[in-house]
This record gives sequence, C-alpha cells and structure tokens, in this order.
Amino acid sequence: MDKYVFDNKDPLELKEMLQPRDLVLPQLKNNLMKAQQQMKKNADRKRMDIEFNKGDMVLVKLQPYRQNSVALRRNQKLRMRYFGPFPIIKKVGPIAYKLLPPYHVKTHHVFHYS
Repeated sequence: MDKYVFDNKDPLELKEMLQPRDLVLPQLKNNLMKAQQQMKKNADRKRMDIEFNKGDMVLVKLQPYRQNSVALRRNQKLRMRYFGPFPIIKKVGPIAYKLLPPYHVKTHHVFHYS
C-alpha cells in the first residue's frame, strides 16, 4: 500500500519507482499497434470495392429490431437475412446510396454498403 503513496517522497525516489513503468509502456504500445494491424488486416480481407449505378437492384441486410417494419414474421428464428431487391434512386456519397423501399417500410432510405 505504501508503495503508491507519493506525498513524502523526494523526486529521485519517485523517478526510481516509476522507472519500471517507463520501461513497460513502449512495449505495451508496440503490442497494441501489432494487434491493431492484425485486426485491420483481417477486416480488409473481407472488404470489396463495389460501385453501384442508378437503377441497380440491391438486397439489404437489416438489424433484427428494424426487420419488423419490412416483413412481419411469426417466428424470429426463421426470419429472412436479406430483404429486397430494392432499386437505387441515387448515389449520396462514396459508399452511400438512397434506395426506394416499399411505402410501408419505416427505416431510413439511405444505406451504405460494407
């Protein structure tokens, strides 16, 4: 407990106490950087550069809580994975597109692909 009490210590003693921490910090930062690079490498493996045009038909994958506005299913276990196809009205951003879903759908009409 008294190891972390710094009130009565002079600066040299504090420096000696913090020296092991200063040796470990660069190693921890290096390990974190390696883990981030590995996760990015695995995520980039599944990514594709796809370009859609106006009028193309696309399928949409929705979160479970949003699916009820598109198609009401009695058994959620047997719910659909993808909905559509929906036509693309226009390109909103580099990876975002505005779709034309049926009138009863309560979700937002702009989607991005991933």
